[in-house]
Amino acid sequence: MKLTELAIKNKVTTYLIIFLLLFMGYRSYDQSEKSQDPGFTIKVALITTNWPGATAKQMADLVSKRIADQVQNMSTQRILMVNQMYMLI
Repeated sequence: MKLTELAIKNKVTTYLIIFLLLFMGYRSYDQSEKSQDPGFTIKVALITTNWPGATAKQMADLVSKRIADQVQNMSTQRILMVNQMYMLI
């Protein structure tokens, strides 16, 4: 006897098996642990600022120091600051 013939002849048993499989699958899914947002760490910060007309020294004195102080409060592992004329990267 083929499986399909057996399933057609025993409809109640087939429906019961399908129901039990669905119920057990839902129950397993419901009991599994779920994490909404796994933790992650920002390791690198890249900050670009633009101040037309400013020299590299002005950018370093007026912008870089303030940004560096604020970034130090964050838990980054690497900070890269390059002062160029008119731009801080």
